[in-house]
Amino acid sequence: MNIYEKLKIQQKNFTNTTNQIIASEILSHAMKGIYLKQKELANKAFVSESTITKFSKNLEFSGYKELIYNLKNQEKMSKINNVGGTETLFKEIDEWIRSKKNFINNLALNIIKEKNVYIYSSYQLRIASNFIYELLLEGDITPILLETQYIYMKKIKKKENAVNIFLFAGLDTDSLVDQIDFELKSKFDSEKTFLITSTFSEEKLKKYNFKTIKLDINYNSSSFLIRNIAIQMLFMEVLNAMTMKKTF
Repeated sequence: MNIYEKLKIQQKNFTNTTNQIIASEILSHAMKGIYLKQKELANKAFVSESTITKFSKNLEFSGYKELIYNLKNQEKMSKINNVGGTETLFKEIDEWIRSKKNFINNLALNIIKEKNVYIYSSYQLRIASNFIYELLLEGDITPILLETQYIYMKKIKKKENAVNIFLFAGLDTDSLVDQIDFELKSKFDSEKTFLITSTFSEEKLKKYNFKTIKLDINYNSSSFLIRNIAIQMLFMEVLNAMTMKKTF
């Protein structure tokens, strides 16, 4: 049962008027693309903020923030699944991948040559980073996945001439920048370092002159779901390019 279904059940809950009012306020505003803060919702429903928390926990969420997070994600998935939505999404991602052909071929050549790959990921792109890790294993490559929450300001013992891949987007990117600055004492080879970043986050790493592509997909490129999907599809093309280059 998704979040909308849970809220609609509460909206029709005539045995609990308070829950009915809270659910109605959440749904009516969500339909307009408005997600009320907990205090705003409490005022509109004429209840305390603790009542909102209790309501959220009754729906099996840790609190109101998690409820709203799930509601927003459900809305994003609903838009993607609308008639024609999926087709449009994958068409836009395909066009984005086609425009990155040089990046894909260059990355594929370097991975084949060096065999060792270090994947650095910001928290938002962890789904894509785990996918890349599994994908490269299929290609007989030795990848090492480094998520910033576990390696922050730690010296990483790395093999020489390895390929570095940075997945860089979201609000937690400062810790990844700090890690790069820390590791630059031992130097990254810019010719073997590949950066995939949001337009907003690009400025933070521009000074390093890494080989860079932006997550500038026309179809709502700010969505973390679409960013992760796009990167996974991009690396399917990287694996295809690696297979072709090994064949010839």
